[in-house]
Formats: sequence, C-alpha cells, structure tokens
Amino acid sequence: MPNGDVFPCHVLTNPEFHCGNVRETSLLDICRRDGFLGKLQSLDFSELARQDKRLASLIESETCMGTIYFKTRSLQVWRGNVL
Repeated sequence: MPNGDVFPCHVLTNPEFHCGNVRETSLLDICRRDGFLGKLQSLDFSELARQDKRLASLIESETCMGTIYFKTRSLQVWRGNVL
C-alpha cells in the first residue's frame, strides 16, 4: 500500500490480513517471519476443501483464495486455519 502496509495480495487488504509495514520493518523480514504470511503459505487447500465442501473451488486451478475467502469468510474453517 502507499503508506507501506503489506498485505498478501490486492484482494486481502482487510485488517486481519495486515502483515506489517515496510516503513517499520524490511520486506525481507516481513516475508521471512513465522507469522501470517508463513501461515498463508502453508495452507493446504485440499484439506480446507475436505473440512468444508463449500471451499471445494480452492483446489481448482486459477482460483483466487481471496475471492473465495470473501464469499465464505463466515465459515468456521477459516478461524481454525487462517485467522
């Protein structure tokens, strides 16, 4: 973002997806942290789809996780795996 805030992508810019700020921390440090970006990177979309069939489109090619998240963000499966 113009103010230095870092988010995983242009779709996931809600406060819960804030990863850091490059004016306060280097981008390399933000990406290396065992924090939120690491958690997102380690997501197993197949496992999420097994936990809730409404997330089955996550395992289709060229699917945007952010778009699926915003359509299904009230599902409990997200709270245990992402938020």
